[in-house]
Amino acid sequence: MSLLDDLKDQAATTFRSRWEKRDGRVVPAPADLKLSNDAVEFERATVLYADLTASTSMVDTLGWQKAAEIYKTFLFCAGKIIRDKGGTITILRW
Repeated sequence: MSLLDDLKDQAATTFRSRWEKRDGRVVPAPADLKLSNDAVEFERATVLYADLTASTSMVDTLGWQKAAEIYKTFLFCAGKIIRDKGGTITILRW
């Protein structure tokens, strides 16, 4: 089977398969996640995606060290605010 055939087969399987849902209380560990149509539902959850505007050009113009300082400061402040408001932070490592 060629790479293209494999990709097409996986896409077709994904789009025709039914979703299976389960209740979640904590963010699943990577080992508990499936590539199939498997959903973990939460009553309340928020996902924080840290993407600063123009971050690519920031690295290009300010250099990686200054960009890293800006990212670290942003993430520190965001984390403090989240925890102060009763939120929790779970870090997934892939």
